[in-house]
Parts: sequence; C-alpha cells; structure tokens
Amino acid sequence: MEDTKLARSIGLTGAVAITVGCVVGMSIFVLIGDMASMAGPALPLSFLLALIPALFNVITVSQLGSAIPRAGGGYVFTSRIMSPFWGSFTSWFIILAVIGALATVGVGLAQYVNEYLPPGLSNTTVAILIVGIFVLVNAVGLVFAETIQIIMVAQMIIALLIFGFWGLFGTEGAAGEPIPFLTTGIGSVAMASVLCYFSYVGFATIAELGEEMRNPKRNIPLSIGIAAMIIFFLYALISVVFNKVMGFHPEELAELGAPLSHAGRVFLPAWAVHFLSIGALGAGLTSINAGVIAMPREIFAQGRDGMMPSLFQYVTKKQKTPIWAILAVFPPILVLLLFNLGEDFYGFLAVGALLLTNITIAVACLKLPKVYPEDYEKSPFKISRGWLIFFSWAAIVTSGIFILLIFMQLPVISAILVGWCVLVVIYYIARKRFMIKSGVDFEKLFSTLPGYEED
Repeated sequence: MEDTKLARSIGLTGAVAITVGCVVGMSIFVLIGDMASMAGPALPLSFLLALIPALFNVITVSQLGSAIPRAGGGYVFTSRIMSPFWGSFTSWFIILAVIGALATVGVGLAQYVNEYLPPGLSNTTVAILIVGIFVLVNAVGLVFAETIQIIMVAQMIIALLIFGFWGLFGTEGAAGEPIPFLTTGIGSVAMASVLCYFSYVGFATIAELGEEMRNPKRNIPLSIGIAAMIIFFLYALISVVFNKVMGFHPEELAELGAPLSHAGRVFLPAWAVHFLSIGALGAGLTSINAGVIAMPREIFAQGRDGMMPSLFQYVTKKQKTPIWAILAVFPPILVLLLFNLGEDFYGFLAVGALLLTNITIAVACLKLPKVYPEDYEKSPFKISRGWLIFFSWAAIVTSGIFILLIFMQLPVISAILVGWCVLVVIYYIARKRFMIKSGVDFEKLFSTLPGYEED
C-alpha cells in the first residue's frame, strides 16, 4: 500500500497550544456547575481524584510518543506493539471519544454563543455550524489551524487567570452557614470525579501528530509536560474560586447554562465578564479545533494500513493535508448532535471511551521495551523499566476503577460502549478477511512501523 508523507509544520509552541486547548475546552466553563452540584465543597477533591488516572496517562503517552512518534499515535502504538486487533479497537474508541467530546463542547459552546446571536437558533444547530466551520478550517491546512489555536489559547488562559486571581484575592465568599466538606457523600464526589475527568481529556492529542511535528521525540513529551502544569494549576485555581463564590445550591448549580460566566458576574466588572465569555468561546473553539486536528490522523493511519478504505490516506500535494480523513469527521458528529442528548451525556460517553483506550495504550507502553528496545533506549524522554511498569499498571488500574464506576452508575452509557465494542469486533473481522482476500500479507504489514522518522 502506498505510503504518504505529511508536512512537519508544528513547533513546540503550537504543540502546547493544541494540547492546552484540547484539554481545557468548554468543560471548565460548562460542566463545572454539574460537577459542583455533585461534589459540593469537595469539588477540588474531585478534580484531584480525576487527576490521578490522567497523570498516569500523560506519562505513558509521553513515553510512547517520544519513542515512536507517528501520525495516528493511538492506532500505531497498539497495532504494532500489541496486535492489529487492539490497534483497531483503540483507534475506533479514540474516534468515539473524540465524537463525544466534540458534541459536548459544541453544545456547551452554543450556550455561550447564543447570547450574542439572534433568537431562534437552537443550541444543536449552532453546535453543528461551529463543528462544520472548523472542519473546513482544518481542510485548508494545519499551519492555519495551528496559528488560530495559539491565539485563542493565549486569550483563554488570560481570561481564566483574571477570574481565578480576582476571585481568590478580590472578593469574599458566598454568604451562608459553613457546609461540611463531604456534604454530598463520597459516592457523589467519586461520580463528580468521573465527570471532572472529562476536563483532562485530550493529553494524547498531540501524540496523534507525530509525523507533523518538528523534533517530535523531544517535543511530544515536552509539550505534554508544559501543558499539564498549566492545566493542573488553572483547574485548582478555578475550582476553589467557583466554590468560594457560588456556595452550595445543587439544583441551581446543575441548571446553570454558563456557570463560569454566572460566577464571574458576582464579582467581576462588566468588561472582565465579557472577556471571560470570550475566553469561554475561545476554550470551546480551541477544543473543537484540536479534536478536528486529532481525529483525522486516526482515520488517516487506518487508511494507510488498509484497515479503512485507502481513500482516507490521500494527502493533498500542496498543503500535505489528509483531506478526506478530515472531511470524514463531520458526519458522525452531525448524527450524534441531532439526537440532542445533552452535554453531560456526551461527556460521560467520551470519558468512558477514552478510559478504555487509556488501558490499551498503557499495555502498549508496558510492552514497548520488549517490542521496540532500540526506540525505547534512544527516546529523549525515557522512563526506567521499573517506573515504566509502575506507571503503566497504575494507568490500567485507575482507568479500570473509573470504568467500573461508569458501568455501575450509568447503564445507558455502558450499553453504548459494549455495543460499540461489538461493532468494532465485527468490523475488524470483516476488514481483515477482505484484506487477506485482496492479497495483503497481514502479518508482514503489521511487523513494521508505518510513516516516517524526522528528516
């Protein structure tokens, strides 16, 4: 099968912006009301609990990205280190996670955008239009999409810092009697942490762009590390200030359509509230942009191997853009948005799918030194074998615990995940048979790494 080459256009600044924009997204702006209604004063604890599996995932993805940077990293890591089936499984669940995440962000963003639009447009319609626009932006080329990402992320960070420091030092807390820290119970705090985990979705995004980054073996782990420090600080600051300002009124918090802007109106001047609203728009747009950047690389990687139609490996001659893979992003998101299921439903769906991929990627990281010893030894970011075993198993166990919580508390989401798994198995078996009948040496194909090392 013909190999296709992508352009290396992303530097360290762009990589950090893509990661921060994808992870922060709209979740901190839209879902924080739901999170606070579940966790109450223990909201910072929920964010801390969610941080644990996220941190282990950050480390395992950084190691794999530094050792074997490739386009469609999730698919390539697992298909070459584990097996073609696990590569297909991981890639399809990454795609499901991105679809759910983009639907979540799209609906949440529409709630903010609709404040500035003429009445009559539904949130679903606005979400569909926004996603469609960014699909077209990415079709133009990655350099254009990266430049937009850097500008929007810078504004979003400034807006969140204004909210955080002004709220921390420039205002008093909500009136009322002190509320016990675990007033909602440890179970609700745990479920809030599952939703909080959505706020950490996206650290693996930059590993999808291994063939489009300059010096990827260094810049993938470095960009993830820098982004992680920025994000962890922002979340700690925002969760503390939100609780301080809003107090604990569960039903009211859960019903807030734009909770962070609502909180900002309590203590910020008008100009700062508008700047925060623009930051919310930027957060949603950067998350959508990053998701639309990442998902096509999974489709491209499968197309290059023949696990999807070869049409999806086509790269434009001038911009070196996987155009058909990018355009394929829009239809499934359109379908999901038309069901109008709500951003919390989409968010839990994205989290469940992503947690399953965390496990397969962690297993791939565990086996990396044995399958690709030379790439492991030469990777600029190298974890010793003892710590590699620890972090990989920690990612597997913590992600497994969160998945168990979803299966215990969210039967509809669980049924969708199981159904998707069945469809993936059926598709894989059918595609493999088709490829073998077409004369493809399946074993030989998956015995070598696809794509290109840096020139």
